[in-house]
Amino acid sequence: MSVTVSQQALLRMNHAAVMVAVNKSSLQMDLQTLHAETPESGERKRAEVMESLCAAYGFDSKAQNKPFAFQDGVAIIPIHGSLINRFGQCYGYVTGYNFIRRQRDAAMADPDVTAIVYDVNSGGGEAAGCFELADESFALRGTKPTISVVDSACYSAAYALASTSDQVVVTPTGGAGSVGVYTMHVDMSKMLEDWGLNITLIHAGEHKVDGHPYAELPEDVRADMQKSVDATYNKFVESVARNRNLSVEAVKDTQARCYSADDALALGLIDSVASPIEAIRAFLGGPSEASNDETTGDSLMELNEAKQAERQRVGAIIGHPNAKGREAMANHLALNTDMSVDDAAALLAVAPVAHVEVVEKTEEAAKPKNEKFVEAMNQDDHPNVGPDGKPIESAEKTQANELMEAFTAATGYDFTK
Repeated sequence: MSVTVSQQALLRMNHAAVMVAVNKSSLQMDLQTLHAETPESGERKRAEVMESLCAAYGFDSKAQNKPFAFQDGVAIIPIHGSLINRFGQCYGYVTGYNFIRRQRDAAMADPDVTAIVYDVNSGGGEAAGCFELADESFALRGTKPTISVVDSACYSAAYALASTSDQVVVTPTGGAGSVGVYTMHVDMSKMLEDWGLNITLIHAGEHKVDGHPYAELPEDVRADMQKSVDATYNKFVESVARNRNLSVEAVKDTQARCYSADDALALGLIDSVASPIEAIRAFLGGPSEASNDETTGDSLMELNEAKQAERQRVGAIIGHPNAKGREAMANHLALNTDMSVDDAAALLAVAPVAHVEVVEKTEEAAKPKNEKFVEAMNQDDHPNVGPDGKPIESAEKTQANELMEAFTAATGYDFTK
């Protein structure tokens, strides 16, 4: 079962936009691990996830009798690891959108549940299935209170889901953001040429084999892939803007950056910075340790108003017309000072516009990226091994096998181990 799920996920993501923070993702390794799971090991992983959730929130693990972690009216639903479509389990390092949907719907329908907590620790995952799940969760706002508690990563697809909650809280050392998408094309033509292999694709339909890895990527195919990525990106931006009550321009201005908890708070991507226990206490209306039981409704309202004003100040500086060409300075003034919008705009107006020096390319720098990649690959030996340890020449050439071989050659991750 896990073999089929991992292969299908890999095939779905071939030339399709994915929503992962590249510098935070272990997607390939997670799918490799999922490939090797058995029903028995999967059951152990599910039990470990339940134990970890109970430990994180002080729940009695021995008293669990619901499909989700539960105590005192609070349901905890994990959004952990790589997120993939058409998968109904959570193994800690990978979570299926179907799993999140099933647990959310069960918690919404359970009369014992008065509040839902999404425990988030993920670098993102598939774009396919993500927006549908996010739209459903956003439509359920007001049914029962929801909060996403990030401990400690909430990037890309994970942020798309977390942002649908009534509140988003990140631990002090955590982070959120990466509102962006990407896809990848692997050109194996030079490598195959060095191996003495020539691939001929016999096809009907001009675009049937667009983006295959056995030749350079044609410009018209690249343009089509970019169009698809842009469409997914726009959907992502619009979804976050709706979920967080931000402008589309403010979300686009993040340029898919991964933010620390404090910076994400200043930009309005999250609502507060706190530990999981503190987040739950505040969410349920109980006193927090930091407040020494003296926090009143009026002071909380004042605090929220102050946070809103700060978010507006930061957004106004970063999005100000005078910030164009001076983005680094605008970010510094917005995030690292308490300067007013008017003062920051005046300073930006007299600051020099960033100048990008055009440097003549050296012979090495002028080489196409794919040529330099192949040269780097050719400096080392790479085993000519296919699925199940068979030589590539004798391995069964299914679509999934070819794609897995391409990923192994490009990334070094072997899905057969």
